[in-house]
Amino acid sequence: MEHIGEWMLGYLRKHVDDLMRLSFEVKDRAASLELREMADECRIMVSLADINELAAGIKQQTFAIGDKDRLSNMNFEAKPLR
Repeated sequence: MEHIGEWMLGYLRKHVDDLMRLSFEVKDRAASLELREMADECRIMVSLADINELAAGIKQQTFAIGDKDRLSNMNFEAKPLR
């Protein structure tokens, strides 16, 4: 499944580049603005997918709060303020 996700992100990134290229080539200003807006929407989708992937990676690396061995080795002693 991850392989398909990477393929889709690459596909969207290519479309962003193509839409931007077309927006510069087209002579109609309204069409150019529409193409740039479409490119921006694709960029947002790619960014959200990248953030989601990053968050999933971070979540896998964190340890569970209920891990008794790790919690028992931590020092929770209150220290006086000066």
